[in-house]
Amino acid sequence: MSQPISLPSSRSVGLARCSLALAMMLVGSSVVSAKFLVEQFPIFLGLGIRQVTATLIMLAIVLLVEKHLPRVSKRDHGIVLLQSATGVVMFNVLLLAGVDRTTAAASGIITSTVPAWIALLSLVLGERVSRLTMIGIGLAMGGVLVVNIAGGDAGSDRAPAPVLGGVLVMGAVIGEALFTVCGKALSGRVTPLANCFLVCVYGSAMFLPVALWQFPGFDFGQVAASGWIALAWSAGPVMIGAFFLWFTGLKVVPASSAAVYTGLIPISALVCSAIFLGERIGWPHVAGMACVVAAILLVARPDRGMVRSPAAVSADARA
Repeated sequence: MSQPISLPSSRSVGLARCSLALAMMLVGSSVVSAKFLVEQFPIFLGLGIRQVTATLIMLAIVLLVEKHLPRVSKRDHGIVLLQSATGVVMFNVLLLAGVDRTTAAASGIITSTVPAWIALLSLVLGERVSRLTMIGIGLAMGGVLVVNIAGGDAGSDRAPAPVLGGVLVMGAVIGEALFTVCGKALSGRVTPLANCFLVCVYGSAMFLPVALWQFPGFDFGQVAASGWIALAWSAGPVMIGAFFLWFTGLKVVPASSAAVYTGLIPISALVCSAIFLGERIGWPHVAGMACVVAAILLVARPDRGMVRSPAAVSADARA
């Protein structure tokens, strides 16, 4: 009797894709919260407070849900450490430092290469990138390029060091891609909740020394309400919510396919900027967003090798 191969159902795949999409929309909203955060706090102090707050919240959630601290192997601890170094520290620090030195439009164009980097790095995991997925990735990148090039009015932004800024943003992009690939490597061995908690713990350990260095002399009384709201949003929905949803989706969806969903980051950032910062959205932006949505729908088509019908699973069980 052959041993049946357990594959996710179409419903679980659909929920996983929704998790990936929502996670990237939350990450996109962090662009607005980061703007308020940097205006009110020194970079490392703000990121450090956010990270420690997220860690304390995750500690309470893990103890409430799983009843104990995560137990993972030394090898998996090493992978989580790499996740924190790339997706938390490297991504946030380089992105904030890069955006401060180049234009928002240039930064957006560079971040649109995230799907391609993830697809490339996912080959390390031995994943096969299908032709359909590559077309979807290309469509997503094209849509994001349209969105960012169309934002020509961002050219009025000051760019004191555009070349250095571009290099820093590209470093942030590579950090995000490595974060996703590491998350996929842990799927099946570490629960999304435990992964999220450990990423927060290691991120806090990395940020805390520099945050404590910036702490003395800082007047917290001068922080406006917008700064505290931005801190709460980035520590809760963005850090905890996005990480948990992303890890949950990666348990089912291949990293190369999940790459397309990162195209929602600049789209979400654009919409949030229009709502909260009053930036204008024109028809080219709408066209670019349509390309990204089309790419997601293309890659999200049912894959026979990935989704099995209940009847097929039942038939294998009887074999």
